[in-house]
Amino acid sequence: VNGEIMRVMMIDVQDRRPVIVEGCDECDVYKEIRDKIQGLIDCAKGEDGAGEDDTAAGDDAVPADDTAAAGEGGEAAAECMPPAMYFMDLMDINRMIDSQTESMFNQLFQSMEDSERTNIEANLNTLKAVRENIEETIQKLSRMEDDERIKRQVQSSLSGDVDTLTDLVEDCLKNCGQSGCEDSCGYQQLDKVRKLIQGIKDDFENGAGEFEETKEEARRQVMTYISETNKDMNGIIMRKVENDGMLEQCDKEKLDVFDQTKNPLWMVVNSTIFSEDQNPIVAVIDGLLPLVNESIEGYCQKDGPTTKPPEVENCNKDEYVKIADYVERVDQIIQENLFKPDDDGAKIQAQLGFLDVKKLFDKRIEELFNGDVKCPDELDKLKKEWMPSLNKCMAEFMNSNKQFSNMTRLERIQCTKELRVAMEARRAELLQKELEAIEAGGAGGAPEEA
Repeated sequence: VNGEIMRVMMIDVQDRRPVIVEGCDECDVYKEIRDKIQGLIDCAKGEDGAGEDDTAAGDDAVPADDTAAAGEGGEAAAECMPPAMYFMDLMDINRMIDSQTESMFNQLFQSMEDSERTNIEANLNTLKAVRENIEETIQKLSRMEDDERIKRQVQSSLSGDVDTLTDLVEDCLKNCGQSGCEDSCGYQQLDKVRKLIQGIKDDFENGAGEFEETKEEARRQVMTYISETNKDMNGIIMRKVENDGMLEQCDKEKLDVFDQTKNPLWMVVNSTIFSEDQNPIVAVIDGLLPLVNESIEGYCQKDGPTTKPPEVENCNKDEYVKIADYVERVDQIIQENLFKPDDDGAKIQAQLGFLDVKKLFDKRIEELFNGDVKCPDELDKLKKEWMPSLNKCMAEFMNSNKQFSNMTRLERIQCTKELRVAMEARRAELLQKELEAIEAGGAGGAPEEA
């Protein structure tokens, strides 16, 4: 009797007019079907408070990469029905499959290409197999009264359908010019960050251990991740240098994620150092999680993984501006410490001035490396020419055999003057390059005089 009741209830009396989906919209339908099945499985597992409380099934019910695209499918696991009513969800899923297969039959009749027809037929057969398995599961559930048996049956019978539909979604995305967002390196790297900080948050909120121990472990985990990503980033930068500034898409996405998450993760580390309770740490993570999730969704839009717009680089102008800073400090050393004074106090001040210039060089070198060495010519100039010249000048004044007071003015300023002349020559060269770029119709624009 129950079986006959279900058969009658399965009859769709609504006026269904299938809509032919185009492009990647069809993939969203597959996702929605898959997510509804996964949501029911999660309910049967009792995950995230599902079951007697009929509360939300939680984030695990729908894979995070498909939340945006799944539409109503993301709501499949939002509320769990009592196990005795699971068959209602399954019937709803089969109606979705029926509507989709009708749409696909229309596509099949209209298609003129053999390859397209072959693909549609294969997808129809896949959906047919899923529908038949769901129908068989409905029949089995109709003969069960024990809630635990129903839950076990749902889990064992439908897990294979989720895998089948996941493969169908991935193939569909590839055929329409996309790939599953979970395949992109950017998504995978962001997913690591999300799992890392979500796990730390859960440890604090669930009271997994003593606060101090949990805090130390959280710090260790984040710093380990940062250390590993720094190694990866150094490797990527080396590959970029070796390939004349070119990077594969995977490495570009990884660098984007590293740049985006590095500072926030250090904030998490700092919060574990200075916080006396879990609230500030959890607050930092709560602020970071939405940003990570939003970035993940960027890799799962219908237009495919998103990347940051290319930055407009003007190495000549940037280097020109930096040289102005170096020249200003060098001029100060010459005027205040080398040109007129001849006492040892002026010598010490000159040495301190050289250290200031060295700090400017070191800071700029660090910036260039952190910026993926987008301006290799400037880096070479700093490391191979100006830094050795500066070290030579510093060594000259540190030579105990030379008395500063006995040196002539020319001797005092000669080395520093040569460094300054080299800097001005480089500035003139950069200005000429920019002027030539403008005359040739380049996008550069001449540097402003500092």
